[in-house]
Amino acid sequence: MLPAPLGPLFSCVLVGACAVAAMAQSPRNVSVTFNGDTDPPAPLAVDAWHAITASYRYPGGVDRLTNTYLVIVRGGDPRTGFYLGYHVPSGELGIVKHGQWNATEATGLPGETGRIIENDQGYMDCEHTVVTQTADDITVAYRVKFKPGVLQGVYSVLMYIEDRDVNYEGFTAMGTVTIDNEGWVHRSDMPARWRNSLTPAGEPVGPLTLAEGGRARYVLALPSAAGRVELKAAGDLARHLQLICGADFATVDESDMPAGTAFISIGRTNLLADAACKFKDADLAEEGYALEVVDGNIYLYGGSGRGLLHGVYSLLEEDLGCRWYSNTSV
Repeated sequence: MLPAPLGPLFSCVLVGACAVAAMAQSPRNVSVTFNGDTDPPAPLAVDAWHAITASYRYPGGVDRLTNTYLVIVRGGDPRTGFYLGYHVPSGELGIVKHGQWNATEATGLPGETGRIIENDQGYMDCEHTVVTQTADDITVAYRVKFKPGVLQGVYSVLMYIEDRDVNYEGFTAMGTVTIDNEGWVHRSDMPARWRNSLTPAGEPVGPLTLAEGGRARYVLALPSAAGRVELKAAGDLARHLQLICGADFATVDESDMPAGTAFISIGRTNLLADAACKFKDADLAEEGYALEVVDGNIYLYGGSGRGLLHGVYSLLEEDLGCRWYSNTSV
């Protein structure tokens, strides 16, 4: 990632639970079982193989899916958990690197002879992992083993599903599972201080006032041919800014924006093309993003996948102090 960050903009913190409403016929997380049981009668033993089966549904749309994930985690951050995935277009299984979103530690194919992949928390037996797919449903029956002394106690079970148009559901809490026993484990491999992987690098600029007295000072500028990702990014940003400061931030087509208007550019706008932004020609891949301030205007843009969304959530979390809390105990 090649971001150029903002400095702190607000001192207020958004406290509350935020949810994304599922649309009709959208991809859905359905269920997960452990060795055939939704609620295992006994803790899952470490250093032994288990069948963990995740089921998803997308009526008529399974061939449009990109990723499905299953996460076993303590706490609300999926990156700290045992994070398994199946990439539908490539047919690859993966274990995500501990502490990251999409970077895989290792990959393999369902049924691949002798292929066992691992990270610092456990193993996946690709040869005996089975994927079943129809036009409406997909099920991934993982065969996994937990490493001794790492995962221990009660964990939440989360599922995630997403299609190529960034229609998604997750991370959905599907229940809890106990691994090894009820004890707690001290993780010596974790950093002394938690760090958000979306935290931008670089030198911050001075404070900017986005709104004052309940009135927005900026508009959200979209490219004329805005796609689903740009529209979602602008919608999420406008909604959270309104919750933070009580001001309505207008979303406008950049071609209709009056001259001299202060703006937050969302995506690959002509405004970005004409601005002296450092990273606009950089290769941000799919997940990378950049966040820059030039002449008092803010530019959010990213790679071809979810990069722009990562930029929006980084702005909300790192610069505006936004947090998402669960109303359930873990």
